[in-house]
Amino acid sequence: MTTGPANAVIPPYVPRILFVDDEKAILDSLRRTCRGSGWSVATANSGAEGLALLGREEFDLVVSDMRMPQMDGAAFLSEVAATFPSTRRILLTGYSDIESTIRAVNDGGIDCYISKPWDNDDLKKKINDVLYTRRLEAERAALISLTEQQNAELKKLNEELEATVNKRTSQVRTMLRMVEKTNEGLQDSQRATVEVFSRLIDMYEGGNAGHGKRVADLGLEIARRMGLKEQELQQIYYAALLHDVGKIGMPREIVDVPFAKLSRIQLKTYREHPALGEALLLSIPSLRVAANIIYCHHEYLNGTGYPRKLTGNSIPLGARILTPITDFDDLVEGRMQEAALAPEKAEKYLLDNINKLYEKEVVDHLIALRAELGDMTSFDHERMITSKDLRKGMRLARDLLSPSGVPLLSKEHVFDDMAVRKIQMLELDREKSFPIYVYQEMEFLEE
Repeated sequence: MTTGPANAVIPPYVPRILFVDDEKAILDSLRRTCRGSGWSVATANSGAEGLALLGREEFDLVVSDMRMPQMDGAAFLSEVAATFPSTRRILLTGYSDIESTIRAVNDGGIDCYISKPWDNDDLKKKINDVLYTRRLEAERAALISLTEQQNAELKKLNEELEATVNKRTSQVRTMLRMVEKTNEGLQDSQRATVEVFSRLIDMYEGGNAGHGKRVADLGLEIARRMGLKEQELQQIYYAALLHDVGKIGMPREIVDVPFAKLSRIQLKTYREHPALGEALLLSIPSLRVAANIIYCHHEYLNGTGYPRKLTGNSIPLGARILTPITDFDDLVEGRMQEAALAPEKAEKYLLDNINKLYEKEVVDHLIALRAELGDMTSFDHERMITSKDLRKGMRLARDLLSPSGVPLLSKEHVFDDMAVRKIQMLELDREKSFPIYVYQEMEFLEE
């Protein structure tokens, strides 16, 4: 036998990155940003040149600009995904390119997108994260190959020496455990793709940002309490994050107006979003169950929902879990009726419609969960401030969004002096205050 120790399976290597942009200044800036990172960097000034380079050399990651002549970033990354599937893909894009970004997510299978102008630290972190996923894939392939080789050797050794077989079996089990760990890493990569879609929804919905995450967190916990299996939990969580993806591209006068105030024609357009959301995700095999949940998340038990007026158990369980949660959040946030309801009145609305619109078990769990965790929709545990009141040590209670809905910082971010200064400078540049939600119960001290 010629196999070496486990730590010799993957030889050391220098990650190779290809940047593609039609602007030389951008490519030069990206090169400077990557100095000292331990990466080998190459550049191409068009999609065609990038494909030619990929045909001659192997790269771990391609970072492409969206707006390029002849072949844009979405088309280029789609070709990379089809021809060089093991090469990971990142898109550089501006806020105005939202539809093209969706196309790149669907067709190009991008790992993430980076908004321009980028923050150097954020760019390097995202590149490192994607390279880590690429490394996991390479290790998994090598480990599987090695496991198959060792299994063949074990079959031969079994005829010669039982002691050797036992020893090698132990090694194989170790390898399989390592493969399982790398698989877990790849599942995290899939979740990152879902969160890219979720951030796009937040960007489009603006003032309604965070709705999907609230529904996802509550839906996941309720599904756990109902005893659902891990795979079902994952699909319900993904469906909750993406349930409004079909609204992207709808006119603002439909998306921004409470459901009860829409005209008959607007209502017809609005009710198309579950079917549009399902259609967007059907091209991703691992999200087909989630897509069906999204299609049915406005169906009611008594058949008065849409788009198909399904009844009872003909509605997928995942949709029956999400429907009262989404309606509760919409009632409290003022998106369902003409005026927002207090959480207690929203709860009464759900209770009054048990077995008519909503599953009793789900409503009971939702009300119990809110009693345990506090009011998670009216945000009584938060206070809204502007940057002039922002202090070091404050912690975000919601994602921080610009006035146009662009995500700036994630929920739970703890501000340091530099972050405080950057937000204050950004407000000065935009000449408009940002609503900043921080946790109310914490004491903040200036140093």
